[in-house]
Amino acid sequence: MSESKHRHKQTTLRLLNLSLSSDLVPDQDVIDVIIHVGRNPLGRHLAWRYFREKWDILNARYGEALFMNSKLISGVTEFLNTEIELNELKEFIVTSAGESAPAFARSIEIVQASVKWHVQFQQQFYQWLRKAPDG
Repeated sequence: MSESKHRHKQTTLRLLNLSLSSDLVPDQDVIDVIIHVGRNPLGRHLAWRYFREKWDILNARYGEALFMNSKLISGVTEFLNTEIELNELKEFIVTSAGESAPAFARSIEIVQASVKWHVQFQQQFYQWLRKAPDG
């Protein structure tokens, strides 16, 4: 891992930890911090891992607010797109989601569709990107 990527990872992990465990980020904004980290290609895996590791805390804090919990679940899982991540999601639901498992149903559908798209079209997409423009 390059020095800058390592530094980015450490800074991002620090941000995630501070958002959940300090007064620097208001409670209602913690979910947005995690989601925005997950939308960054370099932060996607960190957000997904953090979400799983901190699920008990997050669910205890936001589980009663169904909108917040659904927003968090969809925000963290919407960019998962590999078979490995799909299996991690399924395993997480079985082992950890508990009463929140139904909230993950839509996420499973979205990730399955994304995995299917990648399997079908990823190679063609990369070939199209490499193709010289006409003209």
